[in-house]
Amino acid sequence: MLLNKSFTKLSFCLLLIFKNTHGFEEKKNKSLKNKVYNETTHAGPMGMGLTKSYEINNQKICIYNTVNGQEQVTLKFINKCPLKPPLTKIYK
Repeated sequence: MLLNKSFTKLSFCLLLIFKNTHGFEEKKNKSLKNKVYNETTHAGPMGMGLTKSYEINNQKICIYNTVNGQEQVTLKFINKCPLKPPLTKIYK
């Protein structure tokens, strides 16, 4: 009877420890999922053209300053951003 209670307590403690470490790993993976990396700034003539680029979730984001304001282009594959914004809204 006493051995049964000890075994139950031990298994319960091990289960709690495993659950807490598993939850910590999930939080760590979620924080890496939406992390911005490879952020670079660019200087164009008179502040026009490509100004900033970064990567998030395996996508390349390119931000351009134009006469009409800022434009953001999302590239599905991680490539280099073109120096001038594309004329069409078709994303690569």
